[in-house]
Amino acid sequence: MSRLKGNRIGMHKNEIETPVLMVDLDVMERNLKKMADFFEGVKAKLRPHTKSHKTPALAHKQIEAGAIGICCGSLDEAQVMIAAGIRDVLVTREIVLPGEIARAIGLARHSDIMIPVDNQELAERISQAAAMKGVKVRTLVDVRTRLGRCGVPPGQPALSLARRVNQLKGLRLMGLMGYEGSMHGWEASKREATCREELAILMDTKERIERDGMEVEIVSAGASSTYRVAGTYPGVTEVQAGSYLTMDGEYHSWFPEFEIALSVLTTVINRSSPKGIATDAGKKKLTEDEGLPQPKEFEGIKVVALHEEHGILELLDPHKKVKIGDKIEIIPSHGCTTFNLYDQVYGMRDDHLEVIWDVVARGT
Repeated sequence: MSRLKGNRIGMHKNEIETPVLMVDLDVMERNLKKMADFFEGVKAKLRPHTKSHKTPALAHKQIEAGAIGICCGSLDEAQVMIAAGIRDVLVTREIVLPGEIARAIGLARHSDIMIPVDNQELAERISQAAAMKGVKVRTLVDVRTRLGRCGVPPGQPALSLARRVNQLKGLRLMGLMGYEGSMHGWEASKREATCREELAILMDTKERIERDGMEVEIVSAGASSTYRVAGTYPGVTEVQAGSYLTMDGEYHSWFPEFEIALSVLTTVINRSSPKGIATDAGKKKLTEDEGLPQPKEFEGIKVVALHEEHGILELLDPHKKVKIGDKIEIIPSHGCTTFNLYDQVYGMRDDHLEVIWDVVARGT
């Protein structure tokens, strides 16, 4: 049931109470198929990142289209996805708190959860807790890349950590993880060259570990912006693309290969002047961490400010007819943070509400 009680399956877009988050199903399904078709022709597999949409129903669609499992940005998000029946889950940031470690070990009894480690002390703590419960947790050595967020340095330090993980009773060494970054705003040839440089470093580490006698079953890397490079790079086994499914305004401006399926439906609530428009969606319904969002179809209109509950738009053509009660779709500049503002996402087809999905992992 919709959290906005007046909204019902089958309603036309113009009847919907706003603001609501919407996905154009035809566009999303084309994006889903395009990515699935690519991975049918390469050795690497797709492991989409659900931090982009936080919606189990969409994760299931990605798996049905051929993904081997999913990535999650936090343990909380992973717990939601596992509860929704998804088994193969990679948490892409380190789990360090005792309570988190205990939860991850519990989840390992009911799923094929996989976690990264980037230091020996953490690996030993997780192993000790897992061994006490008779569990072996699938583990990736997180290799530091150009972003410098987490990860053990590549080469000898990563090899030393892999050796220790391989010795530990409560861990099962699966391989390596190394995210080279999406490189938004970079010229395509520079982005591809940098991606290849980072992957070469990751592969050097992989080869060191294999020469040491350990198996590297998984090398996890890539993003929606680098999936073609990472997906065809020798040795990469899986790609962590996420934004491709629904896209957003900022991502699409640099990577137009996938279409924008995501929008926020708003209603005009005030015409303060010939050029001034106020809508019912402000900062609590639209994010601006990647710049201001912009209208989808209304040419000659731009968003100029977001207040808490109001979107302020400017009508560039004062003769254009926009009246109170009109609906305006706004394309989020950043889809990941916008999804996290909503309890539900509306699946639209031919301007009619076809399905409502709960964004179960929002806030995680």
